[in-house]
Amino acid sequence: KECTIPYRLPGSDTVLEKGAIILIPITGLHMDPEFYPDPQIFDPERFADNSYKPSATYRPFGDGPRICIAMRFAILEIKVCLAKVLTQFSVSVDKKTQEPFVLDAGSFSPNPSSGVWLRFHKKKVAV
Repeated sequence: KECTIPYRLPGSDTVLEKGAIILIPITGLHMDPEFYPDPQIFDPERFADNSYKPSATYRPFGDGPRICIAMRFAILEIKVCLAKVLTQFSVSVDKKTQEPFVLDAGSFSPNPSSGVWLRFHKKKVAV
């Protein structure tokens, strides 16, 4: 994001000058236990009811007028691909996967430095 007007941060003497580039630490928000209890735990149920979306803390596609225009397509594509894979395979985490993840500090997106290793087991088709 780019600051379009001089802006004083509330509660401080810091002023963001016009033209300053602002990076929003999305991973920091997503992993903050103040907003998401036990953020290291995979818990898809925390999003099961739409009431649990703390304001301005869950932004995987950005926000506002410049939100990712492909967001809906990306979500649909992920769902279709997952459904296709999961109907044909059982998937498990391989023991080569380092847990807990250590994120690659040099990566723009949150990628585990040693990767994620999965095992795919073909499901038997009932005849």
